[in-house]
Amino acid sequence: MEWLELCRKFISIDTTPSLGTSDLVELIAKVSKEEGLFCDIQVDESQPHQENIVIRPSAEMGENELLLEAHLDTREPGSFGLWEITDCNPFNATIMDQKIYGLGSCDAKLDFVCKWIALRDLVRSGYKGPTVLVGTFGEDHGRTGTLRLMRKRKIKASRAFVGAPTQLDLLHTGKGVADIEISLPFSREEIEYRRDHDLQESATTQSKIFSSRPGMATSPQRVENAIHKMFEYLSKLPESLVVMEMEGGISSGSIPNYAILEFDVVGSLKDSLLKRLEILLKSIQSIENDLIRFKDPIFAPPFPTLNIGMLRTYEDHIKLRGCCRLTPCVPQETYERWMEQLRIACTQIEGSFRLIDYKPPFATSLKSDFVRKSQEILSSLDLNPKCGSMSVNNEASIFSRFGVDCLVFGPGKHDLSDTPEEHVPLDQIQKAIEFYRLAIDRMGR
Repeated sequence: MEWLELCRKFISIDTTPSLGTSDLVELIAKVSKEEGLFCDIQVDESQPHQENIVIRPSAEMGENELLLEAHLDTREPGSFGLWEITDCNPFNATIMDQKIYGLGSCDAKLDFVCKWIALRDLVRSGYKGPTVLVGTFGEDHGRTGTLRLMRKRKIKASRAFVGAPTQLDLLHTGKGVADIEISLPFSREEIEYRRDHDLQESATTQSKIFSSRPGMATSPQRVENAIHKMFEYLSKLPESLVVMEMEGGISSGSIPNYAILEFDVVGSLKDSLLKRLEILLKSIQSIENDLIRFKDPIFAPPFPTLNIGMLRTYEDHIKLRGCCRLTPCVPQETYERWMEQLRIACTQIEGSFRLIDYKPPFATSLKSDFVRKSQEILSSLDLNPKCGSMSVNNEASIFSRFGVDCLVFGPGKHDLSDTPEEHVPLDQIQKAIEFYRLAIDRMGR
């Protein structure tokens, strides 16, 4: 199966959280076995249809393996109608202007294809070195697949190429991330009003839609976040307003490109969600003002960021999901103080705060042999050998905790991930295949 056909197949298989990775793992196992590769499928019994796949050129696990990793799952695509280039179907791989469009093309299905093609080509020529290719799940849910992989000792790697859209730049360090969840309750008066309002035949409400440029949650500007824009709008309205519905975003790690507000104005309220929200936003703003003290010029932006990426309304409360991206220079006690500040603010307004996940920053020494050889390969392919940093967090943070030196690399641009414009230039896919083929041949023996 040629690489372009395989790219189309990968994009066509829905691996969003609701469906999982099992269908794609089944395809990968089939084509791998046809090529004489050895596969080990790791099933997560606690999460239906979520599977890792581990592929080797030989049946035995080697020592100090070269690990090639990319996650196989994607986030939800949002409204299909926005995916105009793919005929309103995010799973319809579409080639236009020498670029392939579709959900997961950037992050990171097609990077896995590049690694698989490179390994397959070498195996065809007799390669049996200590190399392992892994496709994981749980990219937006604590990277549970990667954690399970390491805890079950499925690999013995010393170096890893972790897949991410870097535009073929080599990244040796990345920010940490703390995923948070906040719940704010409606008052009893609001709950009764909302319930009675829904039963009235002639009830009316007002609504407003907010929008912003979608992307990953690395921008420090609040104006770029549709949910933040909605909060700023609410801060200018009277406290007697009753929120009927608030919704926005698709994940904690992305800047939401939409937010929807539906509300009604009543005469008076003794207690309201808006009062609680105001206290919470003041606490968030206080932390944001503190973030800029921890500047690290190798990152863009050069300081930590705090983003609210998803908002949903329930019968008696609203729920917010967000993330704080941390530069390596943030002391552990400072990070813990920020989290405690949010917890205290939520407790004061009868809400709840939960730290869902925390992944520390990672860094691989620029003086390592792994970095030097990778840079030599890039130079031989007329690619930029300079190492950079990443403002997002990925599986490298987990692998590095287990003593694995990590470099992040892959085709595509991360700002386009999970957006209707998500695509990868075809020439970047070809270059990535060449890079991985040379890296396996020189470092996986």
